[in-house]
Amino acid sequence: MTEVKVHGIVTAEAVMGDKDKRLTLLTREMGRITVLAKGALAPKSRWRSVAQVFSCAAYVLTKGKTFYYIKEAELTDSLYELRRDLPCLAWAGLMVETASETAVEGQPNQPLVDLLLRGLMRMRQPESDPALIASVFLWRLLADNGYRPQLGCCRVCGRPDSKQEVWGFAAADGGLICPACQTRYVPDQSLPPEARRALEYIISAPPEAVYRFRAEPDVREALREGACRYLQYQTGGRYRSLDFLQQMERSG
Repeated sequence: MTEVKVHGIVTAEAVMGDKDKRLTLLTREMGRITVLAKGALAPKSRWRSVAQVFSCAAYVLTKGKTFYYIKEAELTDSLYELRRDLPCLAWAGLMVETASETAVEGQPNQPLVDLLLRGLMRMRQPESDPALIASVFLWRLLADNGYRPQLGCCRVCGRPDSKQEVWGFAAADGGLICPACQTRYVPDQSLPPEARRALEYIISAPPEAVYRFRAEPDVREALREGACRYLQYQTGGRYRSLDFLQQMERSG
């Protein structure tokens, strides 16, 4: 029976039968794969710690007709701190959901896994801003996967960005709208100069430094609003985690 070794993170889990779990793993070596954890729901199962969302582990898998099966696994990090409160858990959930949806099944994607893990590791810190970290992740994820926003000039008239005025951003087109053109093309949101500079940094910074910047509250809010809207417009997807976050905002 063929065995494969992968390092990855659990991005989704589902109950199968009375004792088993079906896992979605995002791995460096094989991208997104589906794995069956036999007996993971049993009280003394040796797979309990490696069969939960956010669990990072080294797995030895065997290939069946439909699924891979866990033969061996060693937990490297549970990322338990992401469960410290509901907002943190929800934003982390959005990150793993979008990463999993973006990954191609069976295709290696180490940059995506590393981008996700760096963000989650930073989010686990008590003083972190989960919404900002998730926003940075979404902007960079989209830019790296062919949805790079058009920055530097107005998408309508081509006027260069002066870096001094408040411009608009059109999520459907992925571009900036200068103040003069907003009389005939209404943007989805406003982007102050500081937010535009932050966005340029996010999409061009070295991977190891992408989360290393500070932002004022208005910039954080602009990046968060833009990232969520841009994700929906550009991918056309429906994300349960985002629906939950929006429901939390309406009720809170």
